[in-house]
Amino acid sequence: VIPNGYDEDDYTGITASEPSVFTIAYIGTLSGSYPVSGFMDAVEKITRMGHTVKLKFVGSVSSGQRNIIESKNGTLLTEFIPFVNHRDAIKHMMESSVLLLVIPDHQSNKCIITGKLFEYLASGKPILCIGPPDGDAADIINASGNGECASYSDTEAISHILDLYYNEKNHP
Repeated sequence: VIPNGYDEDDYTGITASEPSVFTIAYIGTLSGSYPVSGFMDAVEKITRMGHTVKLKFVGSVSSGQRNIIESKNGTLLTEFIPFVNHRDAIKHMMESSVLLLVIPDHQSNKCIITGKLFEYLASGKPILCIGPPDGDAADIINASGNGECASYSDTEAISHILDLYYNEKNHP
């Protein structure tokens, strides 16, 4: 198997930064086959714990997913940015606290490895993967030590991971 990768030149001249507000970014297409309800419930939970969180979605977000996000976001800062070029997409990655990776909910989801995963890894930012914790994407993330994985509806695990990342950002 030859997996996807990333082009190191795409990151030349782009410096990672930490936003003033804990920012979780999703870069790319977010269609109905990418379950976000459990993630949104977890974000709602950590905001009730007193954490200030900003969600940033860069790319195409289906109307159904946008409705789910907006119906659960309450007082959350949420930004929807339409399609951007590849270099700007990488800048958004590098300006985030955590990168959200959602594996499509499909019968073969355990073997789905998105190209986005490798660009996320190249950014050096922590990754929160929502999908099968025993899937190939989770194996790569676990082996890299650059992220955590939780299943789609495991709100407790997702909120725990986000709480850890939040506390690392605010208390390095």
